[in-house]
Amino acid sequence: MQIYEVIATFASGYNHVVIAKSKESAVKNVVNCLNEEHGFEMFNIDDFVANDPIDPNDYPEETVIN
Repeated sequence: MQIYEVIATFASGYNHVVIAKSKESAVKNVVNCLNEEHGFEMFNIDDFVANDPIDPNDYPEETVIN
């Protein structure tokens, strides 16, 4: 598993930090979670992109993510 930041491709969207096996899985998890929250399919895969995996060791000090 890796840590990914999933970024909305639209102006009013929020970024999400996700633990997933791949970029694609990270995006799918966000889309599924948000659609379940709204009760209908409001978002699709193309509404988000994921960055490369985040290595926690890249942070020199403790930090809060989302």
